[in-house]
Amino acid sequence: MTLFYLDASAFVKRFVPENGTEVVDSLFSFRHATDTFATSLLGVLEVKATLHRLRRGGRLKEEVMGGLLASLLRDLGGFRFLAPVGRATLDRAMSITETHALRAGDTIHLATILEIMGARTANEDGLMVLSSDKELLAACERERLAVINPEDADALGRLQTLRSRPNS
Repeated sequence: MTLFYLDASAFVKRFVPENGTEVVDSLFSFRHATDTFATSLLGVLEVKATLHRLRRGGRLKEEVMGGLLASLLRDLGGFRFLAPVGRATLDRAMSITETHALRAGDTIHLATILEIMGARTANEDGLMVLSSDKELLAACERERLAVINPEDADALGRLQTLRSRPNS
């Protein structure tokens, strides 16, 4: 069983076509019974704020917006973890700032990922972080976390390979 953590830079690709959208769509459209998803409530806020900014900027039509927000809620219903940004997360993020030179939001994402890693059960194979944020990905790799950047040319192949493993 693989737990996929999506930060906003990856999750927004589900709703706004851009480089890497096909990878994120594949993650959801061809979801395995053992796939589980996670994100921070900060990530949900970031996605929703992005959609509203695009609408106000004229890149999304008003009539499309309702459908996108409904899709966001539908997708979130299948998430195992919608991690709040509480005191423990913020304390961990404060500590992370001493190790990784990340923006505040990315620090909260990394703190959330590390908290979720600690909450995993014994039958889970691992956690895969999906992000298009190069700094966050580098910090995750320094923390020895598995990552996929949906914008990478080999991302879809890596996802398919991961899913073809027994017990994935």
